[in-house]
Amino acid sequence: MPLLELLSKTQIRQKYCGPGGYLGAMSYVLSNISAFRYHRIPPQILALCPPIPDEDCDRQRLRLRQDLLVNHVLGFPLHTLVLNRKERTNPALIEHHLWSSPLPPKAIWETDHGVQLVSPLFTLLTVAPYVSETQLLMMAYEMCGTFAVFKPSDLMEKALKDAYESHQMPKDYGWRRSSNQKGEATNLWQRPPLIQLNDLLDFAESNRGLRGGKKLLNAARRVSGITASPFEVQASILLGLSRRLGGEGLSRFENNYEIALDQKAKKIVDKEKVYADLHFVSADGERSVIVECQGATEHGKVDAGIRDADRVTALQSMGYDVVLLTFKKMSDKESFHTVAEMLANKLGYPYRAKTEAMKARESDLRRELLIDWATLGKF
Repeated sequence: MPLLELLSKTQIRQKYCGPGGYLGAMSYVLSNISAFRYHRIPPQILALCPPIPDEDCDRQRLRLRQDLLVNHVLGFPLHTLVLNRKERTNPALIEHHLWSSPLPPKAIWETDHGVQLVSPLFTLLTVAPYVSETQLLMMAYEMCGTFAVFKPSDLMEKALKDAYESHQMPKDYGWRRSSNQKGEATNLWQRPPLIQLNDLLDFAESNRGLRGGKKLLNAARRVSGITASPFEVQASILLGLSRRLGGEGLSRFENNYEIALDQKAKKIVDKEKVYADLHFVSADGERSVIVECQGATEHGKVDAGIRDADRVTALQSMGYDVVLLTFKKMSDKESFHTVAEMLANKLGYPYRAKTEAMKARESDLRRELLIDWATLGKF
């Protein structure tokens, strides 16, 4: 049977006895890393997946073992939330996480896939005790950013292609897949932020006394702004985090800074505005320096980026100093230090050599940060 026909036949929710309407009903409540992975799934992919089998109708977990969404995205063990110890069992496929405190407001979401789901904010709190501070910061950046990284399996990639070619699915679901410079689809998806920065800070402050709360508050305070790609996050952390934590301590910048072009600059690029990845202000407040992350994948921002010589020329004509940063340059420690020192000099800050302890912390930070972003959150 063709895959799309198989998927359409299994889309009927009633086949799995329904998802259950309340927390405590016999449907899974995805939390922790399973919830993080679910929040990364583009709606185009979700539309292809049947509901996850209801726990009440699948006591032996036979259907769960074969479920498309679990097998190809969420993975085993499936991490779920329970509210009392009696619900905690020890099946090989499920890892229950007991939550004994009052639930935060709007903590549990309904889905169309036979399960409930903890909200993006609550996801960060439930995952906080199980990941490092750097990983938690990376997750917070992604959820507050305008991007997600999702790598479809070969089966899902084929199903998506078939759905598009047969016109069974619209391409615009609010999430747009980015392409590389060759026009090939990548694992980077553009979407609206899942969390607003102010909401993250308020939530973290309100729950600082709970398990993982202090770690989440530290992460919330370190998110510098709204980013559009993992590369922007990596550059923001390496440049902005304090030297004690492994960064360069150049924290006075804005992410995705909108620049309205003057008449002369408009003639050069034929645009009304552009967006700077990282916009720094000098120590005396009189100069602006832009760091542009030149990756192989276009960010997908509207009229965005400083991607060619014309744009650089346009910005320079308005008095901006532009520093181009490639991933290769960032991933090489010595090359990156050269860029950081140059940037500090342009901004009027003294650049001092790092102590051995700072160097060691930087190496630890780089080891966690400069990864294949699709693997973020793997325990």
